Amino acid sequence: MPYMMAVGALTMLPFIWFKVIAWLLTGPLWYGLARAFVAINPNGHKAVAVVLNKTPPALSRKKRKAGRHYV
Repeated sequence: MPYMMAVGALTMLPFIWFKVIAWLLTGPLWYGLARAFVAINPNGHKAVAVVLNKTPPALSRKKRKAGRHYV
């Protein structure tokens, strides 16, 4: 399911932004690349989720008073 959402985003967002109908034809290409990536590393989306959840916020972001605290 995660790779299907990525394929949809890679196909539809540029189409919406640039209004080029030919971009819709790249959908099968993105789908094939996503299937190949999942065949190589089936848990890759979990690794990305952990990295995004555990990475501390940038120094320029305002620190929260409550909630998560980063070391």
